[in-house]
Amino acid sequence: MKNTSEMIDQCVSTCRECADECDNCAAECRDKGMESCVKLCMECADACNQCAKDCESDSENKMQSLNACIKACEDCATECEKHDNPSCKKCAEKCRECAEECESVLV
Repeated sequence: MKNTSEMIDQCVSTCRECADECDNCAAECRDKGMESCVKLCMECADACNQCAKDCESDSENKMQSLNACIKACEDCATECEKHDNPSCKKCAEKCRECAEECESVLV
């Protein structure tokens, strides 16, 4: 069983990876005119980056950021799962993983 510090470190790392994946997906989908996907990926990347910052600094907003990140990841994954291209598949997978990591910190 991981301790709380290890769980937060893992969450921060996964949030950063997810933000990178969302940025990559948004860039690829922008070229394909997939505006809904682009919007949700960009919102998710922002939420993941904010969550990572708040968790690292043990901000008083940490719980709010974790919940916002979970919601953004779930919304992004749901949209990306509708599309049959590699960047969306990778993004959806990383978003689901990130939501799970954030949830594990909340428990």
